[in-house]
Amino acid sequence: VGCHGGFLIGETADSYLNSGERIAKGLRRAYDLYRPDGLPVMFDLQMEAEILGCELHWATDAPPSVKTHPLDSLNARTTADLPDFDTGRGRYPETARAMRLIRNDFASDIALYGLICGPFTLALHLLGNEIFLEMYDHPEKIDELLVYCAGIARKAADFYLENGADVIAV
Repeated sequence: VGCHGGFLIGETADSYLNSGERIAKGLRRAYDLYRPDGLPVMFDLQMEAEILGCELHWATDAPPSVKTHPLDSLNARTTADLPDFDTGRGRYPETARAMRLIRNDFASDIALYGLICGPFTLALHLLGNEIFLEMYDHPEKIDELLVYCAGIARKAADFYLENGADVIAV
């Protein structure tokens, strides 16, 4: 469903993706229209990056995009310098709220999907396009970054499982 849920209820993507109540309303509307077997609760693969210090560019008709990369050469930082990954921050609390609301509506009639950002995509968000040169020049640096990002993916998956997701999709 993603931002389409916002469209279905007359909300912009930026408004929709920042409100658990709007997300739940959009998912309910999508369910009424399409009768799916499952629904992704939050279709936004920038949530992890946002928590870790990436600035986002918001649009009214699409998910946000990452506009700054905290590990690129302009910032010259390491993963140790990044904020702690805390699902009590960013849009995770609103996502948990949406999950509580729709789980009550749908019970076990449909599967709720928790979508997480894959390790390579998150590494790209954090490092930017420099990742491709670093893969060639310093592959060990990218190996370390991917291990870090895989750990973040596990934490994001745990969040969704703890909040009632039936399926985790990378």
